[in-house]
Amino acid sequence: MQEALGGSEELAAIQDVDWTVRAKTWNQSGAPGPDVERRIRWIRPNVFRKDQRNGERVIKYFFDGEAGWELVPQAGLVELEGRELEFVSGEANSTYPQKWLPDRYPSLRVISGGPDVIRVLGGDGTSGKDIVVDLETGLPLRIVGTTLSGKIGAAYTRVPKRLEFAEWRTVAGIKWPRRLVNFHYGVKLADMTTTEVGIDVGLDIDDLARKPDVG
Repeated sequence: MQEALGGSEELAAIQDVDWTVRAKTWNQSGAPGPDVERRIRWIRPNVFRKDQRNGERVIKYFFDGEAGWELVPQAGLVELEGRELEFVSGEANSTYPQKWLPDRYPSLRVISGGPDVIRVLGGDGTSGKDIVVDLETGLPLRIVGTTLSGKIGAAYTRVPKRLEFAEWRTVAGIKWPRRLVNFHYGVKLADMTTTEVGIDVGLDIDDLARKPDVG
């Protein structure tokens, strides 16, 4: 799989990513939700910035590897702490390309879940995710596992998640998801299309850390 994506050493050598997607969304009952635009910027090893607009709602996160801040509609600009810190740090540590390099993390265990399944287990040896691979192309078809879900400022819970990779594009020699479809409890919640992606574009940590003006 790693070779099909561009090579394990090439994936591990990526220093930063600037990725923007647009998405159609639905709620758990199947009703259409707001259009979403999300920009993720990541600098190795786990500096992370996300700027997202859901209809009229704007959400921003920054994480420097240990701490950070968030801008949310309910609370304004606040420091990351508690479950919010756990949620954002989890996103930072699972951004592409780290998602494709689980064998490089001592805290994870990678085993076979079948002829076309790469099973990634957490430190407890049980929780984890399955990466289902197309045996003809070597590229991932879907990831099945769980994810933290909930409203900001409220309790998060883990829910069954399936992320399907419908289309791919090549950027700087690396295969990158062009279209992804996200399901929770088997219900389609988002159909996402990459609009822009840059690899090793020279992102600046100070720029990512700059807090928005909230007036």
